[in-house]
Amino acid sequence: MVCPDPQALAQWPPELTILVPSQTWLARIQAAARTPVKVAVLNPATKRCTFLRIGPQPPDPTAPRGLLCGE
Repeated sequence: MVCPDPQALAQWPPELTILVPSQTWLARIQAAARTPVKVAVLNPATKRCTFLRIGPQPPDPTAPRGLLCGE
């Protein structure tokens, strides 16, 4: 399964694995995950995947806090 829109991860079934093509995509999934998801990260050089379980990340206490869109 190819990576969905990171905003859709809250509804992603936990038993499905998300295939991502690079570490950049893995970082996007890690930042967006709100529930645990399985991720397979493809190494383009070896054509092998590393399988990981990604969970929600705690908020960054140093990140600036602002208004949400539309507020």
